[in-house]
Amino acid sequence: MLSSTPSTPPTCTGDQQPLSLSTAFHRLPGIAAAWCPRGRWRSMRVALTGLALSMPAVSAQESPALNSTPAQNSTPAQKSPPSRLDPSKSVQVMGKPAERSVSELIEDLGSPSYHARRRAKQRLRLLGLEAFDALQRAQQESDNTEVIIAAEYLVASFTRWALASDPRPVVELLSDYGSLTSAERVSRIELLAGLPDRNGLSALARLARFEPSQKNRQRAAMLIIKQPIEGTPERRLALAKEIQTTLKDDRSLTSTWLLAYANDLQQAKFTVAPWERLIQNERRRLNKGLDSAVTAASVTELVRTIAGRAAREGSVQAATDLAVSNLDLVTPTSKDLADHCDWALYNGLGAVVSELYQMHPLTFSKNAELLYSAGQALAEQGQQAKAESLASAARKLSPFPEKKDDETGVASSQVLDNLAKTHGFTAKLLESRGMFDWAEAEYKLIVDHGGSETKYGLIGTFDLAEFYSQHQRHQEAVDVLKDAEERLSKDHEKHQELSKLVKASYFQSIVAREKAYALLQKGQDDPQMVKEAKTLLRTAFDKRSTDINILIKLYRLDDGSDNGYTSYVQSRIASFIKSYDSKIRSAEAQIAANRNFYRDLLAQYFNDYAWLVCNTTGNYQLALERSLKSIELAPRGERDQIGARQDTCARCYFALGDLDNAIKTQKRALENSPHDPSLNRQLKEFQDAKAKQSAGTAS
Repeated sequence: MLSSTPSTPPTCTGDQQPLSLSTAFHRLPGIAAAWCPRGRWRSMRVALTGLALSMPAVSAQESPALNSTPAQNSTPAQKSPPSRLDPSKSVQVMGKPAERSVSELIEDLGSPSYHARRRAKQRLRLLGLEAFDALQRAQQESDNTEVIIAAEYLVASFTRWALASDPRPVVELLSDYGSLTSAERVSRIELLAGLPDRNGLSALARLARFEPSQKNRQRAAMLIIKQPIEGTPERRLALAKEIQTTLKDDRSLTSTWLLAYANDLQQAKFTVAPWERLIQNERRRLNKGLDSAVTAASVTELVRTIAGRAAREGSVQAATDLAVSNLDLVTPTSKDLADHCDWALYNGLGAVVSELYQMHPLTFSKNAELLYSAGQALAEQGQQAKAESLASAARKLSPFPEKKDDETGVASSQVLDNLAKTHGFTAKLLESRGMFDWAEAEYKLIVDHGGSETKYGLIGTFDLAEFYSQHQRHQEAVDVLKDAEERLSKDHEKHQELSKLVKASYFQSIVAREKAYALLQKGQDDPQMVKEAKTLLRTAFDKRSTDINILIKLYRLDDGSDNGYTSYVQSRIASFIKSYDSKIRSAEAQIAANRNFYRDLLAQYFNDYAWLVCNTTGNYQLALERSLKSIELAPRGERDQIGARQDTCARCYFALGDLDNAIKTQKRALENSPHDPSLNRQLKEFQDAKAKQSAGTAS
């Protein structure tokens, strides 16, 4: 039997310490790491570390509490102060510079003493992002498993991404950032980049500096350097200082990009040469494999960003040279080549497409989109004959079969449907690029080869009618729809099958609408034709009462001579406005309850309300406010959607009589959708009104 009070208590000297329960738990992660597979080990290390860091000591040497009286031990333990995420603040530890203290504190994370570990953890939390770099390095460089795990645990605990100085929209976007998945974080990064007046730039720089994910850091940095160099000198210098303060002495990949961008802000211009040197440096790192974060894709995106900005600044030749000199980074697959061609054409760099065509002629010859891209580049360079030759070759790819084949005697519906889908996609692409003749030819291929006989064939028929309508060729739209209607009426079974895809009321609405527009084109000054057009438009609206553009046309045709007509139009406008108000309140309530997936829906309601009101009657100022909000909420990168919402905003300014802002905003819309016929017509309308106003003022 052991004595409970030995005459000579054991002593500890040097490194000989009794293994306390705290120390045992602290070393548990290290022990586990020796036998646990790496993949499974990483998934449990944070939990083990949290237990180890919080476990109290039980040995007399580590815990004076064991030798204290109950009264001495009655004071509750103080809670660790919350982590501060303000990189502008630093902490002095025991009178030493903060940078030196960080390394000492990180070493203490591996101490066998609970109190040493606890003090280190508390002080590193106080340092917050000041300790971020050192903790990141510790995860990669330390040979102490306990230090690595504790460093990872601390980095994960830095969750206050918003600062008190941030604008309210930034605070709202970052309030729960630490709890989001990586994909959700990317979405928030995109939303920050889309905030007006570059209000999210400082937060983006913070994310580019401190986000744990290298991919997310690069995305944040890329969205910053894509932004144009504009604004007042004071604003530019303030933004540059914010970036430099956030990055400080960091020389990571993303920080190098952002410091170059900050220099552009200070110089108030975009200078190609420094960025070219930066790209060459990235290419050397890529070729030597110095950094796993540097890939062909990341360097290509950097090249696109810089060359695109150079082109927009007017340095087209410099942009072309930069892009061409890095074309070897583009993977020669049809998809990657098509993406690069699309980027080049959007930025007015057709010579880049021509160079790609010369490099990969075989791949281009087998893909309609690539051939059309090469043809468009040639057309923009004035080589129209060669361009038409390539367009003709593109149309011959994926040919429609003859009326009969060896197996069934008629071309199968599945074959026709797949071909109609392929040509329809190509037509839409060409239309978005402003290659209207080529788009029309693709649509006609669908219509001429059984356009009303399959699902995508019928869609192609409607698309051609809408194409004609957009270009105010309404009688041609009527003819296309009439032909489809006749074909369907002769084949009752086919009509029944396709009616599941397109409701009869929808079809009838489009036909009535186009007939009305065709009548108005022929005889807008003929009272009888106008009356007939009104009747057709009412039919069109009754068949499809969700089309507010028809309601807007009905409003504009109201001359006040028919009280019944006026009452019909006004009541429906009032009903729509009431409905939108209700939907907006409901969506806002859902977002307030953190159901952020309602944001897109709310943005659409804002835009639709504004478009209806500013084109008819109502609160024009509220319409403008809601339109501006819809633009703020628009997904970044969706150029057509942003352009459409800016088009609405311009109309709101016009309704308020602010012609200067109407023209300015409409031009911005056309930067996003440069080939949209309706947007171009609206700009001309505003400019004509401005010219008339100026002439009246002068007279």
